[in-house]
Amino acid sequence: MPLTDLPGENERLAPKFDEKRPEEAGRYFSALEALFDRHAVTTNGDCKLGSLKYLTIFTERLWKATKAFANQTKTYDEYKAKVLKLYP
Repeated sequence: MPLTDLPGENERLAPKFDEKRPEEAGRYFSALEALFDRHAVTTNGDCKLGSLKYLTIFTERLWKATKAFANQTKTYDEYKAKVLKLYP
C-alpha cells in the first residue's frame, strides 16, 4: 500500500501546510505530489487520501467536505482545484 510508505507527519520530509498561510496551499500540493511520485502513489483515491495525511483535523475536515473528495468519479486534479478555490 503506497500511503504507508510516505513519511510520518513529524518527519523532516513531510510536507507542511500552515492554515495561517493559506496562500501556500499550492506549494503544499507541489511538495505532496513530489512525494507521490517518489512513492508510487498514483490512484485518484490514494492521492486524495494522501493529501490529508499532513493536515490538522480542522483542515482535513474542510477538504473532505468538498464534493470532489467523496465523489469517486472526480479525479485528484479536480479535487485539488476545488481545495485551492477555498483559499485566496
